Amino acid sequence: MSSLDFPDFPSSSDPFLTSRSSSTSSYGSCDLSPHDRFLSSVLTAFVGSIITGISSGFFVAFCTAWICWVAGIRIVVVGLWEVALAARLKPTRGGDQFLRLLRHVPLLNRSIAFRTGQIANHPFFNKQGASYEPVRVSNEDEEELQHLRGNTPESTSQTAHLMPFPSPSYSREPSPSPAAQGPPTSKIFSSSSRTKVQASNRSSMFRFTSSPPPSILGWIGWIYAALYSPIVQILWLAGNWSDGPSAGNVKLVRAIGVSVTALSLTMDTRARYGESLKDWLGPWAQRTFTIIHAVSCLTLGLVIAILLILAVIQLPAPVFFIPVYLVFSTIWMFGSFLLFPPFDGSTAPNSVPTFLAGLLMGAFGGLFTSAPAFGSMMFASTDGATLKEYLKCDTVDTWHKFIAIFP
Repeated sequence: MSSLDFPDFPSSSDPFLTSRSSSTSSYGSCDLSPHDRFLSSVLTAFVGSIITGISSGFFVAFCTAWICWVAGIRIVVVGLWEVALAARLKPTRGGDQFLRLLRHVPLLNRSIAFRTGQIANHPFFNKQGASYEPVRVSNEDEEELQHLRGNTPESTSQTAHLMPFPSPSYSREPSPSPAAQGPPTSKIFSSSSRTKVQASNRSSMFRFTSSPPPSILGWIGWIYAALYSPIVQILWLAGNWSDGPSAGNVKLVRAIGVSVTALSLTMDTRARYGESLKDWLGPWAQRTFTIIHAVSCLTLGLVIAILLILAVIQLPAPVFFIPVYLVFSTIWMFGSFLLFPPFDGSTAPNSVPTFLAGLLMGAFGGLFTSAPAFGSMMFASTDGATLKEYLKCDTVDTWHKFIAIFP
């Protein structure tokens, strides 16, 4: 027995060992359990949907709840388009400005432009607070419209069945002045009672000539989506990069939650917000706003793409999952562009009933989109530290604790 050599253990005076031992003995392991790791992903989808509902309205929250499942390609495509415009110091007004990228796609070149104009002028948007007036069409614009219609009565009749709403009217007469239109529908949810008239563009076919001023709720939604979310999602991705129990599942459901927030940046371009900043602070403020909006949208799109790639690697998913996802994402993207392309127009709540409708739709959509994360959390392993124990661990960095809680 005396001939056996035992390894030398560090003395209890070692400060690192003492701190680690006391932390572990008091709170258990400082590795967050897979069960509690899903919590922030549940909140990401739920809170993001509610903020979308109260800041962008009922219809946007409804569309987001349906599109977010396979929205990665749409978010990246719109983000690239917005960054390209921002790099040329052009505001992202959406509408026909975006449709020029799509009109060369077969089967979309004749239907998407008309559908956009019709949906933008549909009474639903007017009820939500937006105001759209007939636009002045130049000779060049009229020729472009004839080109899209095929320049023949037959081609126009062939596309008539694709029009779910009445065709918007166009006029060569200037639109009424803001004073003639009267005050906005409501001042309760607006940061200003002044109606903002957008500058006309010579090459514009579908131009929203007026819209409500930026609202406080709209600013809250933009700050959450464009300033807060990109930072938090990048930190979460860095803190959860490695593989482990349920690592693939948590990244997959996280991608759905991030999509809920990012989609609002691809629907309402909020160019009117940049215009208001330009009036207050000058052109540099508008350009800064446009750049932040574009970069944030693209950043969230890239985060979603990375999350999905890591999820496929770490699950591991069947090989056929990748082409199936890409095909469905592409179809879903073009379908969503027909329903809700990027445009600069407000559907934000402008009264108490529309606010409550947006809130309830956001809550319902949040339950719907957070269900995968919540279900995964219920079946995940509880081995490891609970959230309470994790937050008390002295060896865990503050930013790791932050991303464990906040959406």
